[in-house]
Amino acid sequence: MNKIKQNLPNLYILIVAIAIAMWFQGVNFIINRYVPPTVINGMILCIVSLLIFYMDDQSLSELYNYKPEKQDNLLRHGAAASGMNFQN
Repeated sequence: MNKIKQNLPNLYILIVAIAIAMWFQGVNFIINRYVPPTVINGMILCIVSLLIFYMDDQSLSELYNYKPEKQDNLLRHGAAASGMNFQN
């Protein structure tokens, strides 16, 4: 994969995107298999996911576009920050 990543970055991005989509499809299949699709179960799943986000850094900053005051070594908000320029 390193050769593809270095020589064909667009193909690598496509492979990673497909892998992520397959992972989400697999998780969706497992949840639908063991948790019946009802409104109550949907709300419980949403609350559990919000609690997981909150336990990470005691905020829900993953759910909105975030521009940190300073750029640290951690790329915590990659999806929100991918198209942003952090240099003032």
